[in-house]
Amino acid sequence: MTVWQRLFRWVDERLSIKDDMTEALYHPVPRRESYLDYLGFAAVFVFINQFITGILLATVYAPSLALTSDGLPYAYHSMKVLMSEPWGYFIRSLHYWGASFMVVVVFLHMLRVFYIGAYKKPRELNWMLGVLLLVTVLAFAFTGYLLPWDQEAYWATMVGTAMVGYAPLLGDWLTGILRGSEFLTQATISRFFSIHVLVLPITLVLLMAAHIGLVFRVGVTEADRALPPGWRKKHVKGTVDIPKGMVPFYPYGTFGMMVTVLVTMLALFTVAYFYLPEIQAPADPLNRDHYEPKPPWYFMFLYQFLKFVPGYYWAQVVAIVIIPLAAILFLFFLPVLDKNPSHEPRRRPVALSAMASVVVLLVGLTYMGQKSTVIPPTQEVVAQAKWSDVSKIFQAYCASCHIASTSGGLSLASYDAVMKGGQNGPIIVPGKPEESLLWLVINGEPNPYNVPPMPLGGQPIPATARQTIENWIKDGAPR
Repeated sequence: MTVWQRLFRWVDERLSIKDDMTEALYHPVPRRESYLDYLGFAAVFVFINQFITGILLATVYAPSLALTSDGLPYAYHSMKVLMSEPWGYFIRSLHYWGASFMVVVVFLHMLRVFYIGAYKKPRELNWMLGVLLLVTVLAFAFTGYLLPWDQEAYWATMVGTAMVGYAPLLGDWLTGILRGSEFLTQATISRFFSIHVLVLPITLVLLMAAHIGLVFRVGVTEADRALPPGWRKKHVKGTVDIPKGMVPFYPYGTFGMMVTVLVTMLALFTVAYFYLPEIQAPADPLNRDHYEPKPPWYFMFLYQFLKFVPGYYWAQVVAIVIIPLAAILFLFFLPVLDKNPSHEPRRRPVALSAMASVVVLLVGLTYMGQKSTVIPPTQEVVAQAKWSDVSKIFQAYCASCHIASTSGGLSLASYDAVMKGGQNGPIIVPGKPEESLLWLVINGEPNPYNVPPMPLGGQPIPATARQTIENWIKDGAPR
């Protein structure tokens, strides 16, 4: 008996893992399987890549906004130091692109599961765990995006956290929980870093362990179709029992798994090597360069979708909060809602057509968002402006702070809210633009409360739009 055999025997006597390993390695699988069936293993590989590269990045990264001797925040400076070394740059690139690969692979895996009907009985719980894994992966991507603390990271997160503020009743509270203050500060980056490296990895590991455990517990759909009736009831755990026409997972199935993982690895390493991610200028909360915020590509569909939504507050609530939440809940409870008992794709034309339509919609919106630019809502001055004219300007340029979360106690979501003002009192003096706080801050003029020029993020308000607001105030701010 070799040393390894004695070691395995010692462990098995204490943990009784021999039967479990036999089941894992020698369970029967169809002789001909699709490589798409192994996308779950590809997702595990990408997560391992994120885990290892994340640890390496954390040895250099400093989640602090204290300034170095060069006047740069330590968070930004540590990224520049990391990217000054070829290996450090490549590791950062692997982690950067790994986030995109994680989203893509998990999404494709869920599409495959949906296509073959593997979310149906008895695998409903595994599908639900998969939906939670998808949400966790998106949370990983969102919390990690801020950490470089450059312009792109800062303003994308500023807008993203403001969108949370559209949640009725809880919006301001949720935005405050995420940011830790009115804007993005040291509290924000500390919270995002803690969530990214502590809370989410633990959550993902637990969900993934339960997910994989259920796969071995109930089996996979394609294998069940090929198994003789009643095989599972007759099968004795720990024995190698391969029905006619099927093969053991090892070594036959492991080959397909290795090929899928290898292709994923080569694709990730190739993209990371040839497309090293850049880092932009350090975050500027005053946005003096008028940086136009855009989300990462995996949230671009929502960014583009919102361009088709009317600029009214409740329309935004429906688009930003209700529709995404309803979509996630629908996915989660899909096994319960889908009453069609068949797993066969050809017997589920309605479900597959709906799936194809959603995929085309998401891809189309993402492509349009990547190619589009923001068009100012006011191209010419409105001489006799009304509330409907100025509200469009507020929706376009001020919504990230003053529509979703009432920054400074000020909401621009309705006429009454604007006339009421914020914590500094009224912002409009009807008939007197030069005495109105709103006019002063959008024109960068000194004001009694030392409020900085607005807006702090996104596009600057164009001169034509500012003139429209001035005309509205001069006319007495009519409803």
